[in-house]
Amino acid sequence: MASGLTGTSWRNEAVVRRLLLKISRACGLFALSRRLTAKKLRILCYHGIWLGDDPLFAPALFMRADTFERRLALIERLGYPVLPL
Repeated sequence: MASGLTGTSWRNEAVVRRLLLKISRACGLFALSRRLTAKKLRILCYHGIWLGDDPLFAPALFMRADTFERRLALIERLGYPVLPL
């Protein structure tokens, strides 16, 4: 999808992306990709962790510390190996 969108176009793009993700999950593509890559390394990248209240700059690029902790707990609970840096 195009980048550099603003206003309504950006919201429409976000809606389309969420819809495609839901359809992919419903069709079993997420589970299939997990099975196909089960023995391969997965690399997760995060732009940053926000330690204050709500981020004032680029909130889509940052997540709250408690959200990050829950994501790490989920990764561990699902049995994915973690390589500390």
